[in-house]
Amino acid sequence: MAMALAIAATILAACGNAWSGELSRSNARPGVTATEIRVGGIMSKTSPVGDNYGTSVDGTKAYFEMVNSEGGVFGRELVVAAEYDDFTQASKNVQAARSLVEEDKVFAVLPVATPLFASGPYLAQQGVPTFGWNINPEWSAGPSLFGNTGSYICFTCAETFAYLPMVGKQLGIHKYALLAYSAAQSKQCLEGQKAAINKYGGEVVFEDGALGFGFTDASADVARIKESGAQMMATCMDGDGSARISRGLHQAGVDIEQYWPIGYDQSLLDKFPAEMEGIYMQSAAVPFEIPQSSPGMQKYLEWMEKTGGQVGELSLVGWISAALLVRGIQDAGEDFTQATVVEAINKITDWTADKIGPGINWTIAHGPPPPGQAPLACLSYLTVKDQKFEPVFVTPEQPFLCLDPNAAALSDTPIRK
Repeated sequence: MAMALAIAATILAACGNAWSGELSRSNARPGVTATEIRVGGIMSKTSPVGDNYGTSVDGTKAYFEMVNSEGGVFGRELVVAAEYDDFTQASKNVQAARSLVEEDKVFAVLPVATPLFASGPYLAQQGVPTFGWNINPEWSAGPSLFGNTGSYICFTCAETFAYLPMVGKQLGIHKYALLAYSAAQSKQCLEGQKAAINKYGGEVVFEDGALGFGFTDASADVARIKESGAQMMATCMDGDGSARISRGLHQAGVDIEQYWPIGYDQSLLDKFPAEMEGIYMQSAAVPFEIPQSSPGMQKYLEWMEKTGGQVGELSLVGWISAALLVRGIQDAGEDFTQATVVEAINKITDWTADKIGPGINWTIAHGPPPPGQAPLACLSYLTVKDQKFEPVFVTPEQPFLCLDPNAAALSDTPIRK
């Protein structure tokens, strides 16, 4: 589930407010003392498939240490006072949120990094500023929820999956093979990829959306991909599944390009160096390999080294979450409350976390965009060369390749920023 939602969320960061209620904690400032601002996070440190999203808090703590070393915010230190593992269970996710709000009485909830954000509606109703990894539809539950790429996901929009024909256009690819698990979210991703290919040019010559999680034999699909004449294979699977297909292609001598939406992960590359050689993938942030244009990315890398945190997508989410909270408090002023921080953030029109991301307009980032007003959907792209990630199609000065969602076709000269 997290895999499919992450793919969509990294593309479509933009959107219009869908909230019509009022925050229930307008004058509240729990967790704020004369010396501290206390927050707490919810992460899936434990999961049935071995995923660990706990590294997200590394980035939050690193950002807090940087700010605290400079005197904090209005003379108060930022403190991660509580961390909950929701064990990738919806009920525990809700329980953790209630504990943070009703028992720990934190000012804000961050970072949130979990495949199951069942507590989203509760946190939205409470009006608690909440920040984290936007891979869940619950992020659009209210204006106090702030995902790292915006707070809306559109699975029916071809634009959401335009990364695939975008890369195909750069490589001269016209024929695609698509693979997914039988799980609903994975199959939904496949349908989105297919819609994007149909809209922006290309042909799906083979698809299999019925693979079982943990499959061991990919020979039948490999044979059919070879027969189909596909020029690129794209998956809607986790890294292990994509690696099994890649290994089968290599063993069968099938020379074909590959796109893994979930691939920009050093631990994954360490695990599958041969299978990942030459594959393509995307990033919603400036790549770690070319931080020159982003003061924010340079600070992130510096402070992750200082604090011993793990560099990666999840810790970057934690860093961006902390940065947005601090910006909101600063903009709200010294007498800040939860409601005024939420209000201040929702006035920001170009949030980049100091040029880490391509920009979010928080005045329209909680729901579907107004007709004709969808902003650019920008991503960076990478490949693997000699067992190292290498940015491709972009430059250090212009690290993002952008799609105009209002356009009917991909441009021969894509927008860069």
